[in-house]
Amino acid sequence: MKIGIDGMKCEKCAGRVKKALIALGSADAEVSLEKKEATATFPLGVDEKAVRDAVEALGFKVTAVA
Repeated sequence: MKIGIDGMKCEKCAGRVKKALIALGSADAEVSLEKKEATATFPLGVDEKAVRDAVEALGFKVTAVA
């Protein structure tokens, strides 16, 4: 899953997003400040809404999920 994220300003922000994606079950979460996106693979049962909610709970805006 590719997640567009607006509002990340530093590596600490990226780390918080990565930690949230790992908490949802992703073993391969990667976050790019430059691209303003994250990529992750999730187990069955984790849907777009759960990912969006987890990222937005940190104060960032999810701009796209694919």
